[in-house]
Amino acid sequence: MSIGKFVCVFGLLIYSWAAFGQTKVFNLITRMDGVMLTYNDDSLNFWGFGFDQGSASKITMPAPLIEVNEGDTVIINLYNPAVEAHTVHLHGLDVNQANDGVPTTSFFVLQGDTGTYSFVASYAGNYIYHCHVTTVLHMQMGMFGPLIVRPAGGANTLWTGGPSFDKEYSWMAYDMDKSWHDDYTAIGSFVNYFPDHFMINNTGSDNIYTDSQVRINGLVEENILLRIFNTGYGKQSYVFPEQLNVIALTSDGRQLPLADTLDTLEVYPGERYGVSLSGSSALEDTIEIYYQSLYEEQLWGMNKIPVSLIEVIGLSHVDQSGLMAPVVYPNPSEGSVSISGCLGNTWDVILSTSTGKLIMKFKLSSEITNLDLASLPAGFYLFTFYRDGERIYREFILD
Repeated sequence: MSIGKFVCVFGLLIYSWAAFGQTKVFNLITRMDGVMLTYNDDSLNFWGFGFDQGSASKITMPAPLIEVNEGDTVIINLYNPAVEAHTVHLHGLDVNQANDGVPTTSFFVLQGDTGTYSFVASYAGNYIYHCHVTTVLHMQMGMFGPLIVRPAGGANTLWTGGPSFDKEYSWMAYDMDKSWHDDYTAIGSFVNYFPDHFMINNTGSDNIYTDSQVRINGLVEENILLRIFNTGYGKQSYVFPEQLNVIALTSDGRQLPLADTLDTLEVYPGERYGVSLSGSSALEDTIEIYYQSLYEEQLWGMNKIPVSLIEVIGLSHVDQSGLMAPVVYPNPSEGSVSISGCLGNTWDVILSTSTGKLIMKFKLSSEITNLDLASLPAGFYLFTFYRDGERIYREFILD
């Protein structure tokens, strides 16, 4: 090949790659003085990352989402004012050793310094970034967050040319031992780990029912993408309702060769999955997450995440961006129930038996409404919600 042709081809490649992706810059800051209230109102000390905004910088647990497109050149600047050294390890991403964030083969970012990591986002998928200094301690203290690479151009698919989805949820699940956060200097051996908090994103337990970023609200026949990240120190077993069509499509940023329907998914520490959910009929159920020790699979704790798939009748079009279907929980219940998800909209509500006998009528407009149904006999009941031509059903079991 002549020099002229080589220059033309090389120039074309550079132009094509530049057109394919953009340069995305993220400025992160570390702190070791975070305090948050957990889902059970415990005060939890934590360390973490945040976006560097000068004096307004705040850290979160998990750390803020870093989101880019396939082909983007990604630059992460880490400023570390904290008293200990920190790094950014790009877990699962295809990066060279110098930018991998493992301090012994990359570099430490010492107190008062700024370190820069750069890479090209080669594969769409779900990834994790976390500190890799004394990893067991620094991750447990909260120094981790999600990194999502979308297909080129930000396509609404799992990978370029892959299946599309109508909406998506990201669940970063983890376990925590509060005693480590109370005084990490008194831990002693890292085997002294007895988790007592079980989180998804930054919530857990009954608070999940009112968290629209965690609980799943959808329509019948919608394709829903669930991004799963395990940043804890144990195995997580996801048990799905049998009426829900669940297919694991990607694992650790790569397409799975076989896409089989499943009812249980086991996710080990550091693993990530892309899972599709759909239903052919209305559904009111829960996905259960069991947090287990890797030693003899001892059960540590669990969470239940409600799944509501509704069928809207009488409308030719539904503004899905504004649709928040009411959720009835806990279900089953021993008598006291709550209804959430109204978001300021007023619903007419009918509670009836499974045979259609009217129990009560009322209007619902507050975000959370509590009902005492302890006087009713055990059995199956039906809530019917009406609003502007919409009709939504919720089956309910009273124990």
